[in-house]
Amino acid sequence: MLFVFLIAISCLFFFARVEGELPSEVKAFLHIPEKEKSLSIVFFGDTMLDRNVRLIGKRNGYDSLFAPVKDFVTSFDLAVLNLEGTVTGNESLSLKDKNILRFTFEPIALDAVFNAGFDIVSLSNNHTSDFGREGFLETTKNLEVRNLKYFGDYFNESETL
Repeated sequence: MLFVFLIAISCLFFFARVEGELPSEVKAFLHIPEKEKSLSIVFFGDTMLDRNVRLIGKRNGYDSLFAPVKDFVTSFDLAVLNLEGTVTGNESLSLKDKNILRFTFEPIALDAVFNAGFDIVSLSNNHTSDFGREGFLETTKNLEVRNLKYFGDYFNESETL
């Protein structure tokens, strides 16, 4: 069951190592000392924290969802995941009706994302606008409060990474 969940939480996942000199503005953004010549990065794909995953997170604590991969994630200099939904105080529509594919995650779930060692989340996906512009703005605010950087703006209004 845990293996299936790990596959579900990370449908697309790969490792990349960047060799050579990184531009100084990239090093500054990522807080990497200038002397570093390489950077290890891990990317996790579609991370779903609504529907049944939400129920498991509420029952066992959201940190439990990431516990099996935390040591792996923190072994990299930079960890990125694709947040496949919004993070709002809105009620979960997909829990009421499994045919509704509009996802929102509880803000507390982001604490577990941060605690697991993730540094940046991608908002570049088809569920970023599930709760409109207001849901997107609430999501970015919830990320900023937790010191999680993000990139991707469905509405093309911000100058995010």
